[in-house]
Amino acid sequence: MAADLEPHREDEIEPDQPAEEGELDSDVPDGDGKHRGVIEYSETHARLHRGPLPDPETLAGYGAIDPSFPERIVRSFERQSEHRQDMERLLLDGSERRASRGQIIGSALVGLGLTGGIIAILMGEAGVGAAIIVPSLAGGVLTYLFGFGPRDKE
Repeated sequence: MAADLEPHREDEIEPDQPAEEGELDSDVPDGDGKHRGVIEYSETHARLHRGPLPDPETLAGYGAIDPSFPERIVRSFERQSEHRQDMERLLLDGSERRASRGQIIGSALVGLGLTGGIIAILMGEAGVGAAIIVPSLAGGVLTYLFGFGPRDKE
């Protein structure tokens, strides 16, 4: 009962008294047995790093675990970069070869059509010669102007 007669300060909270809104309970009483409201403070720090390699602080952290980790990570990145560049080079070289081959074959077919049409005209078959020359030229010109094939879809 003596506790009920003691004066209370506004910042003191009785053990069975719930904390008011905005206050936090503390389960640890101070020296006089009273529970006091506790204000907690916390900070959150965040970092954002974008890139193929970890940032220097993270690499240093890996180095603290094993001194060879940073070098191994960088070496792995370099090998992967070289591999990717080699693959891109192979794709480009193959694409160029296919394009060159297509141009040679297309030119040969147009030339063959023109030659066949001219021979037909010289043999007195003007209609047949024209029927060979016109599609040959049209196919060559249209392919040159508009192109077609899988490269346009990429």
